[in-house]
Amino acid sequence: MNRYLTGSAPRAGGTVMKKRCRIAAVLYIIAGTVAAALGVCVFTTPLYSMIFPPVPTPTVAPPPVDLREYDVVFHETGSAAVDAEIRSELSAVIDDFDSKFTASDAEKLSVSVSGEKMHKVYSYSISVDYPGYSSSEFHTRALTDGREIRIDELLGENIRKFLWNYFDFSMPELEDQTGELADGFDSYIADDKSNYNSYKLNADGSVSVLFKAGTINSTQPVVLTVGEDVISGEFWSTRHIRRDRPMVAITFDDGPSVDYSPVIYECLQKYHSVATFFDVGMRVDSWPEIVKQGYDLGNEMASHTYWHTFLDNEEDIEGLQYDQALTEAAFINAIGEKPKLIRPPEGRLAGTAMYLYNYTFIGWSVDTLDWLTKDPQNTFRVVKEAGDLDGQVILLHSIYKESAEAACMIIPWLVEQGYQLVTVSELLEYGYGLEEPETHWCYGFSFFSAGRPEQSAA
Repeated sequence: MNRYLTGSAPRAGGTVMKKRCRIAAVLYIIAGTVAAALGVCVFTTPLYSMIFPPVPTPTVAPPPVDLREYDVVFHETGSAAVDAEIRSELSAVIDDFDSKFTASDAEKLSVSVSGEKMHKVYSYSISVDYPGYSSSEFHTRALTDGREIRIDELLGENIRKFLWNYFDFSMPELEDQTGELADGFDSYIADDKSNYNSYKLNADGSVSVLFKAGTINSTQPVVLTVGEDVISGEFWSTRHIRRDRPMVAITFDDGPSVDYSPVIYECLQKYHSVATFFDVGMRVDSWPEIVKQGYDLGNEMASHTYWHTFLDNEEDIEGLQYDQALTEAAFINAIGEKPKLIRPPEGRLAGTAMYLYNYTFIGWSVDTLDWLTKDPQNTFRVVKEAGDLDGQVILLHSIYKESAEAACMIIPWLVEQGYQLVTVSELLEYGYGLEEPETHWCYGFSFFSAGRPEQSAA
């Protein structure tokens, strides 16, 4: 008794301490006897603790799963909250098995839990294997409290849109993993909060998504894995355009604008889209860094002449040549290359300019009249009521606040409608099959308004 109160090694003052402890113990016994006789409580908890320090109560682990005869592989994570959730899930798995099979089948059943700790979460799968019967669950839980973490909480609010675009583009190449696609499978890969909730992170940085039977495949569950290059954004550094999906080109004239061009760039980038900017050469000279910003984001930078020059003057050959030289110099200074496309201001074009300018001339098929109405809602309405926009070229301007506001409504709406937002050059190549559009030629209203030829859309 004394050894445990005073310590196992003798030291100076040990005899005094022993005497004090004996006296305290005797007092405690006497006082306890008196208290019992009187029926009162004499000692308070602090005093009791001073004499007999409390022994820490051992943590009681959650009761183990009733494994019965089942083969279950489960290594604890170190998080009591997560381990409790996994035990609960395993219990549900076994209960489900018991409801379908007899006890004699138990030795044939194998259940395993495997996962990775990362980003303060535990991401894992529960796999059930039995002859003729198998199932999987994917979960990602916070190590602190065991709660299920939504994919957008962990990988950003746009992750579902990332995955939708990726799977929509890649599905033909994934057929060996998916098998025959179920009718309506596209609704299960869409950018919707009800999708992509069964997922897990992998050690190599990839993400695996579990689709239950009846979603991607009508009879079997499907697991699709997305590499780290997609999640990190590297996949989106290259344009992925599908000829079999509708596409539209938004174009902006008269820029650049130091105030509004960056707003439009940001909106396009947010929705993984691009546009063509027909900029005026003298403004390019004033704000080359704005043009370079748009160019670096994958947008197409094209000419709108140097002084917003009308190109229907048949006589001023020298003036047209000077305008072209100044414009090319401005673009070379800003982005290191000459533009390949040009849009004649107000669409005014004559044969002399077409002959002199070694460019492809571009018109439009949907005129929003944004410069005239300066009404974002009206501009948005014009686009929404324009009908089938597959293969069309929409005209906006980048120098007005109202046009930038309209663009930030139009861009997400077009994406939601399933359109790919492409540059004019991409539209000509992927939408119309023109890998090398003709120079000294104008693709205008009559060309684009006719829509894409069927062979290009196939």
